[in-house]
Amino acid sequence: MADSDRPADTSNPRGYFEYGKVKRLASDNSWLGEARGRAVKVIVQLLPFLDRKYRYQVLMMRRDLQEILQSQSKMIASLGKNVSVDPKTLASVFERNLATANELVSSFPDMACQFIEFSDLISAPEAGVERVIGFLNRPGLDRVAMVRAVDCGLYRTRIVAEWD
Repeated sequence: MADSDRPADTSNPRGYFEYGKVKRLASDNSWLGEARGRAVKVIVQLLPFLDRKYRYQVLMMRRDLQEILQSQSKMIASLGKNVSVDPKTLASVFERNLATANELVSSFPDMACQFIEFSDLISAPEAGVERVIGFLNRPGLDRVAMVRAVDCGLYRTRIVAEWD
């Protein structure tokens, strides 16, 4: 599910694929029934507000935390805004949110979760697509289109291990 509330920009030239009602999930999750059988992008901080009466299949993307922080900072700067939060504070908040999400996934009675490593998906999109299709049990999904959607050129913020 997506709407046009957040259009494509230089940070995400293909768009954000977001659904505006997700931002208000903490105060209103009444729309979740409309999403039945569909994919919805939800940030980890909002997972605890999913209505427990539904069954969920969650694809959780994992990415190096330093890459996330650098990417977010670049995106904010490209919008002409100042990064007002200390990176260490933000890292701590992200880590807490991920820990909470992991606890939720293990305690939620009708939630199945598949973790996808961002770097693995970039380096081997075919294998990642097969994992997603298998997890969702949706063999009819268009594998070719899914693989083509992985654009290595958009992976612009990378942390490279330094060797002594």
